[in-house]
Amino acid sequence: MSLGQVAAWVAALIVCAAPIAAASQLRLTPAEIAALAKGGAGAGTSGVAGLQTTVL
Repeated sequence: MSLGQVAAWVAALIVCAAPIAAASQLRLTPAEIAALAKGGAGAGTSGVAGLQTTVL
């Protein structure tokens, strides 16, 4: 297989994979993020007050 053929295959894979990656994204509005449950200081925070974690 020549270098040109390899480059063509790589380009085809990138073009085909891009829509799949874009389709798996989920966008949240600031209001939706604010509505998610918030956790207190977790491991590695030394129990510092005021730190909140949100799992997206």
